Amino acid sequence: MRLLLALLLLASPVLAAKKPKIRFVADPAKAVEMARTRGKLIFLTVVVDNDSENRAVVERVFKDAALQKVLREFICLYANPHDDHGKVRVRLKNGKKVMRCADAITIDCFAHRRCAQQYARAFFDGEVKTPYHLVLDADEEVVARIFNGDPETGYDHVPAGQIVARLQKLLRKHGRGLTRAEYKTITEAQTNLKAARARKNIAAQLRALQSIVAIGKKVPAIEEARARLKEIEVDAGKALQAADRERQAHKWEAALAAYAKVEQDFPGTLAAGRAQKELKSLGKRPEVKKLMKAKAALEKGLEWVRRGKPELARKKFEAALLHGAGTRYAELAQAEIARLGG
Repeated sequence: MRLLLALLLLASPVLAAKKPKIRFVADPAKAVEMARTRGKLIFLTVVVDNDSENRAVVERVFKDAALQKVLREFICLYANPHDDHGKVRVRLKNGKKVMRCADAITIDCFAHRRCAQQYARAFFDGEVKTPYHLVLDADEEVVARIFNGDPETGYDHVPAGQIVARLQKLLRKHGRGLTRAEYKTITEAQTNLKAARARKNIAAQLRALQSIVAIGKKVPAIEEARARLKEIEVDAGKALQAADRERQAHKWEAALAAYAKVEQDFPGTLAAGRAQKELKSLGKRPEVKKLMKAKAALEKGLEWVRRGKPELARKKFEAALLHGAGTRYAELAQAEIARLGG
């Protein structure tokens, strides 16, 4: 028996790793999760035997180029309780060879048998007339039934063109989910977001959240990112109000530092835009101009100290004292002069 099985496996055709025309998902639970996270609908095909009408679904409908194209927008499931339609060996990208269903090479026959027995039957009342197509949402609610006939006219496969028309109508109504590239962008951004949270880096969190929200589709990950952005906007607004209070009290040094921190910590927010405008406005005030001169002189003096030019450093520190009287810059300059021995 084992020898016979081995011979049959050796005789099975081997398909090289290539992009499947229709990507069926093996596990219904995974399909539901994919529909939820990607914002897509589920396209479930059900057959119960291998008569000509049911085989036409695989041999004619599934091979239609227009249907293959539109099904890229759906999460696809295949339910068939039989496995006598054949298997093929498929070579994966890593070189490994696996047995797959000849009807749907992204899954094995066990998967579609389980789907038929444990999942698809839940959507039917009474006898299942097939071939049959259902479209489900992420809550596993039926949003469309693509009938294959009735008892009077008989049951047959639905032509591919009719299925395509129905599916395109559903996409217009429910919207398209995430593309592979968009899903990859979200996954990478979520990884960056987690790392930024661990570092308590708000700016990095904002960049990750903004890249997710920019995709603009209605899926949980984007809605969650949008909600988190609103929370950060509130925090940014509070930081901006604190900076405003410093300005109103004419504490120019503290106001400059507070506005600069808002701009640095909350890039891309409304608060950061306001902070940038306030910094430009403050920069025009005479008292702030003197303060900035004091800061620049202090920084230049410290540079001269590092370069071993104490006399040049002293002149810059004295300029900082002159322009920054009563500020932290003047205090720092005085301390540096004392270190130089004067």
